[in-house]
Amino acid sequence: MGQVRIEVATTIELEDLDELPDEQSQALEEDVHNIVETAGDNMVSYAQGIVPVRTGNLMASIFSDLDEDNLAVTLGATAD
Repeated sequence: MGQVRIEVATTIELEDLDELPDEQSQALEEDVHNIVETAGDNMVSYAQGIVPVRTGNLMASIFSDLDEDNLAVTLGATAD
């Protein structure tokens, strides 16, 4: 067996950002980044809470990977 990866896709559309001052636009981008990162952390916590545990290897191998350029999170596990 190999690595398991799950991708959950969502689209966030922000309109009229060009009307915001640069500081507000940057703050909004940072907020969205933090929300996506927190969602990844929450998915890891949830997966670790529901996975069967015999040795703990699978639970410990669960991860989330944040793609900062696309604001995407991949959830996976490296254990068989």
